[in-house]
Order: sequence, then C-alpha cells, then structure tokens
Amino acid sequence: MTVTAVVPAHNEEGRVGAAVAALRGAGLEQVLVVDDGSTDGTGPEARRAGAGGGRLPR
Repeated sequence: MTVTAVVPAHNEEGRVGAAVAALRGAGLEQVLVVDDGSTDGTGPEARRAGAGGGRLPR
C-alpha cells in the first residue's frame, strides 16, 4: 500500500521544501503539494524538493 501526503500551500516559499523533505524522510513515497494560487515560488520549490501536485487558479 502506498500512502500519499496531500499538502495545501499558499505563499510557503522558504518552508515548503523542508516540509516535503521531512515527509519523504519519514518514509512517504508520494507527496503532493496543492499550490493555492501563490504569488511566490511555492510551486517550483515544492517540485525541486520532489513533490508532485498542481496549482489552483485564483
């Protein structure tokens, strides 16, 4: 069985990468970050950390 973490995020650049790394370090194979229309670099940072996911339109 695969456990997936779904992380909602809005303007979390500077924090979301560490959150994704912590979840992956805890053994979660799949982390999805749902970017709620951030105006900073939340989405790219999450992807660099290995998360999948997408962006909600504003």
